[in-house]
This record gives sequence, structure tokens and C-alpha cells, in this order.
Amino acid sequence: MSVRDSIPATQTMRTIVLLLILAFSQSACRAGFVRESRPTEPERQSTIETEKTEKPEESPKEEIRDVQKPENVETTSTRDNTGRLIRVQIYGDELIREEVEVGGVPTKRTTLRGNAIVLHNNVRISAPLIVLSAGKTGQCVGGVRIDDVANGLSIFAERGDYDREAQTIVLSGSPRMQSEGKGRKPIHLTAGKMVRNMGTRISTLDGDVRISTDGWTILGDHARFEDQGKRIDIPDQPIVFGAGQFLSGKTMSYYTEEKKIVYQDEIINIRQEEVTQTPAPVNDSLESYVRRGEHASGFVDITGPGVLSADQIVHDFSNREEPVTTVRGNVLFTREGLRIAAPMLESSGKSGTRLMAREGVDSTDRKQNLHITAGRMLFERESKLLHLEQDPKIEFLKKDSDVVTGSLSGAQIERNFDTKQTVARGGVKLVQSDVTAVGQKAVYQEDSGAIVLEGEPGIVQENGFLKCEKIVYYPEKRRLILMNRLRGSLAKD
Repeated sequence: MSVRDSIPATQTMRTIVLLLILAFSQSACRAGFVRESRPTEPERQSTIETEKTEKPEESPKEEIRDVQKPENVETTSTRDNTGRLIRVQIYGDELIREEVEVGGVPTKRTTLRGNAIVLHNNVRISAPLIVLSAGKTGQCVGGVRIDDVANGLSIFAERGDYDREAQTIVLSGSPRMQSEGKGRKPIHLTAGKMVRNMGTRISTLDGDVRISTDGWTILGDHARFEDQGKRIDIPDQPIVFGAGQFLSGKTMSYYTEEKKIVYQDEIINIRQEEVTQTPAPVNDSLESYVRRGEHASGFVDITGPGVLSADQIVHDFSNREEPVTTVRGNVLFTREGLRIAAPMLESSGKSGTRLMAREGVDSTDRKQNLHITAGRMLFERESKLLHLEQDPKIEFLKKDSDVVTGSLSGAQIERNFDTKQTVARGGVKLVQSDVTAVGQKAVYQEDSGAIVLEGEPGIVQENGFLKCEKIVYYPEKRRLILMNRLRGSLAKD
């Protein structure tokens, strides 16, 4: 008998099949139908993500502990309509179960009395008395408290209506919320009604909404507090009071952890210095508040009292030493005798020590009868200096009128509100009617109303040129005085 004959028929057939499979696999690799190389990074990542999604969900770690009767702790688990796990523990010093009829339908009722607790995932709901219907809905009475430690929230109210499947609790009876975060003061919120969604981690507030934080009080009719985005949105013309200011806008968003407040559209900002306010009468209206104005100041403080309107205001107070406020879109600041318009204004430092306009500014000062324009503006409050660059120009106006009597322009213009002096430098041009005076420097002394032009000054006309050592111009009198070493000629018309 040969070796081949000694191999059982089944073993021979298995060997033949394996050889055929191996031969086909090698042919397919050479043809490119099967790849022998390692999986690509996207494929590997896809495999990892699949493995992650296939892992069972971790159960919440919070448990009801340290209670008088541990045997009264009961646990149930289910899922909501999106497939998310809902794990609920209940407890009461006294636990009563009974069969009742609700609307003619038999149902099971569970009463938790004394240190009653519902632990919904990791959110703890406690009250003196909690009554649950079929384990799905419940009423918390006698004063309810919600503690969501993971999101830094505590909520208090007289009553709460709990819905396990919707993962909500509706709070009524003077509900109030406290939000705590790392490195910031607590935020206090009150409303007529609050709804806390424990699945989406979103709280909605309705009716007489009040938010207090960092010296600010925010008033509105509605608010939405999103834990994940750390953001409070307030629509429908919220009002903000604080630090002698009144602000209103179409909408407002408060980023709690970024310490930033953003106002959008139809913004009005009214500011008054506390030390200069007239005592408000009883039941003072907003209209009378605005009309009272402010005391006369030795200089025009454009970061001080006034009314500001814009499309957007962003308060960023993440750096307490250097807070920044950015105002954008149709910016208009007004106060007694002053009007400033710009596409954008940025205030930085405590009490707005610096105010900057990078995209152009247009200002009218009725006290000094001036109209100012520039591509860039910087105001330093402590030094009381206003810097103008990028084609700055000052127009002198006729008193109580928009009629221009003359203008001053240069490469740079600096105005000192303390000394009441304005200095223009570099390619200075002074224009009055058909007369143009040029030089390298011009000094405007507001008290005397005189402009002194120096640095090779001269008078330029179409028919001639006249130079001297100094030119003195009085805008209100429309008078020019040329001093010392006159040379050149001017032709008569």
C-alpha cells in the first residue's frame, strides 16, 4: 500500500481545499483585489471608534449613602427616547407604596417622606416629601433642592414637578439658582419659573428673570442657561444695571467661564458717575434718568457719563486688571455737548482708562465748537490725552451751528483736555475761506481761541505764497496775523 493510499479520503479533501484557498488568495493579492498591507490610519481610527461605541455605558458613580434606613434605597434603570441611560435611585425615611386611581386609571404611587431623595443619574433632588406616580413622574413639595455638583449648580424652590422620561424638573414658588465656577464669583439667578433638563443640561427661566454677578444685575423675561457651553442667553431686550450704568440690547449672551458678556442689536448704554449723580426721585423713570444729564466737567471725558448705542457690545472681564469692552456696528456715544460716531470702539483698563477707535471716528464737540474726524483715535483717561492719526482733521464751527469757519489737519493731532491745548504735527494745514496756511506744527489754545502755526509756516493762495516765522489764527474772529520776516508775494484778485 502506498503512502497516498494510507491518507484517509476526508483528510485528502481538506488538504486540497486549503491549497486552493491559498492559491486564490495569492492570485487576488497580485491582481490588487486583496490587500496584504496594514490598515490605513482612517481605517484604524474607524476601528477604534467602533470599539469605543460598542463599549457598554458606564453607570453613574453617585449613590445614595449615609441615610437612616439604607434598605429603603431602590434603584431602577431605563433609557430615554434617544437611547441615553437613565439611572434613578429613590429614598425616604418612610417609603409607602399603594395602588390608586388617577383619572379612573389604576396606577402605583410611591410616597417618600422625610429626607426624601431622587438621584437622577448624578443629579440629586431632595425635599421633605416626594410623591411618585408609576415611578415616572413626581411632585416634590415642602421646599425642594437640586444639587448638580458636576456642573456647579444648586437650585432651590418651594415646589418641583419631576418627569423621569423627559429628564426634567419644573420648579415654581420663588425658584433661585446658584452657579459656581473656578476662579469666579457665584452667579445668582431667580425667575418666576425654572425648568431644569437633566439630560441636555440646559435650564430655562421664565418670568421676571434676574441675574446677579460681579456688581451687575441683569433683568429679562426669559433666559436659557446651557451648562456645556457655559453660556446664558437672554432674548427680548434684557436690561443691565451696574456701576452707574444702564444697558439694554435686543439680545445678550453671558459666557460664565470666559467672563464675557455680548450684547447684540439695538443697544443703549447710559452711564452716570456715582459721585456726580443727582439723587433720584421716588419711582424715577428711565426718561427722567436720561434727561437729568450730569454735572459740568473741566474736560470732556468720553468714557464718562453719557448714552451709548451700538449693534454689539462685548464685555470681557476675564482679566480683572485689564478688562476690555468692544463696541461694534453703528456706534454712537452722546452726552451733553458731545457726539462720537464710529464703526468700532474699544475700551480697556479699569474704569475705561483707554478708549480706541481703529476704523475711523467722527466727533462733534458743541462746548468747543469743534468737529473732529480721523482714521484712528486713542484716548488715555489718566493723562487726559486724545491722539488722532490717519488723516486727522479738526473743523471749527460757528457757535450753535454746523457752519464750518475753518479747519486744521496734519499727520498727527493731539488734544490735551487738562491744559485745553491741541497740537497738530507734520504737514499741518490750516484753512479759512480761500486762505490756506501751512507749516510743520500748530498749537491751538482753547482758552484764548488762538492757533499758532510754526515750522516754516506760510500762506498759500492760487496766485502766490508768503512765508514768515509765525502765524496766529483766531477761528471765531476769522483773523490771521503773520509775524516776523515776511517774504514772498500774494497777488490781489
